[in-house]
Amino acid sequence: YQIVSSVVNVLIIPVVWILLKLSYPLYSVFFVLVFFEFVLWIALVRLARLDGLSVKDYIKHVLIRAFAVTVFSFICAYFSQLISAHFIVKVLLLVLMILALIVFLGLSGSERKSLLNLIKRR
Repeated sequence: YQIVSSVVNVLIIPVVWILLKLSYPLYSVFFVLVFFEFVLWIALVRLARLDGLSVKDYIKHVLIRAFAVTVFSFICAYFSQLISAHFIVKVLLLVLMILALIVFLGLSGSERKSLLNLIKRR
């Protein structure tokens, strides 16, 4: 999958360049990106079926967790603008909040235990 993903991502650059060179509007870049993401999704589903992996499990254990972390990160970023503090303090606070979101929403219980054991060993 990584090879397919890398090839598709590299193909985006010349396609976008050609479209912009032909004077297509800037938002056409977005459509190209959506199209290539769709191609990658199809490739992922086909490769998962070849390997006997469950797409349903992938959505449940990877995509939903990543989506939750992303949504709550944006919410934290929005509300961090309301804090009247120095920029560096806001950034550090936001980084800590996003790290906490990753640990508590993005990682499974066993991944959190592995992370904790790794931290304890150092």
